[in-house]
Amino acid sequence: MAKSRLESDVETLEWMNSFVVKFWPIYQPVMAATIINTVDGILAGQTPGFLDSIRLSDFTLGTKPPRVDHVKTYPKTDDDIVEMDWSFSFTPNDTADLTSRQLKKKINPKIVLEVRVGKGIASKGIPIIVEDMAFSGTMKVKMKLQIPFPHIEKVDVCFLGPPTFDYALKPLGGETFGFDIGFLPGLSGFIQEQIHGNLGPMFYAPNVSYPTLVAFSPVANSDVGLHRRGCKDAWRRPH
Repeated sequence: MAKSRLESDVETLEWMNSFVVKFWPIYQPVMAATIINTVDGILAGQTPGFLDSIRLSDFTLGTKPPRVDHVKTYPKTDDDIVEMDWSFSFTPNDTADLTSRQLKKKINPKIVLEVRVGKGIASKGIPIIVEDMAFSGTMKVKMKLQIPFPHIEKVDVCFLGPPTFDYALKPLGGETFGFDIGFLPGLSGFIQEQIHGNLGPMFYAPNVSYPTLVAFSPVANSDVGLHRRGCKDAWRRPH
């Protein structure tokens, strides 16, 4: 009966969310520094024609971490396969579930883009803050187990569909000049295209990404576990 419920029901993971709340202050600064180094270079090389330049100058996701909303497990896979769908969300402005202590220490997400409008000496720099962010998505995780350490031969990760992003773009000092400039021709669309354009080839089904854990596997230097295949084509659930 319990196995049948796994096929149709989803389960919450509040124990994991509790762990992430404590781990987030340690991990978030490291992740933010990595994102700045990576994304700033991408933006510099793919500036749209209507801008002189666009750079990422500041990035932090604040003190409230993403949370796992629910997980669906597939019990009828092969014995060496673990398959789950993880639904998660990031809603930093929702404070209903925060304690009074967390509210006092709360740091809001802050993403600052340095946008230069115009060309050459006629260009003008406009610092833009990205705020009121929200994010949600569902990610499929598949693990192939093995007997040798580390006991996981391969992990495939992909979004089942493009995740949803919501945000507002405002000039820095937005309380005074707090109008949303996301309506500037092409700017909001460009940001969405950059997000999905960079994540899609790596993480959107049927594309999959393999975490670095596979590098420690004894088969890491073989074709097993390293050849990229689509989620649907690589894994056929038995009927």
